[in-house]
Amino acid sequence: MDECTDAMGHGGDLGDYQPNVYTPSSVPVELENRAQARVWMDCIDDTACEHLDNGFCAPVW
Repeated sequence: MDECTDAMGHGGDLGDYQPNVYTPSSVPVELENRAQARVWMDCIDDTACEHLDNGFCAPVW
């Protein structure tokens, strides 16, 4: 959760971050800014738990 808190302190845009797209666990994903953290939080809020384990809403700790 420190990564999310840190990201909220930085401005920026989504770039190529897409939390609603399957991401293999072997691919590292980092939240870098406020825009990414916000869509990540929305994804977590909107996604069923079993989908979190299947590579959606990366990163999942």
